[in-house]
Amino acid sequence: MSTNVQTTDELWDSLSQNLRANFVLTTACFVEYNGIQPGQGYIVKDFVKVKNDDGTILRLIKMKNPWKQSDSGPKSVYTGKYSKSDK
Repeated sequence: MSTNVQTTDELWDSLSQNLRANFVLTTACFVEYNGIQPGQGYIVKDFVKVKNDDGTILRLIKMKNPWKQSDSGPKSVYTGKYSKSDK
């Protein structure tokens, strides 16, 4: 029997393998979570692992909201940690 429950490492390996194979990956969020808007679908564009100064690994996923409209207000663009506006 299989389930859709994966560890973080299993999910990251699957994501990496499928992006390298040039598959189109999508994701969605149904509640507001860390700046990601509810009810929005996103395209997974890229991924990267970064080693912090303390030796921990940070995993970042680059996503795009293909339905975002430029005049839909401040909530239309992710502005959380690691966003373009997070300097």
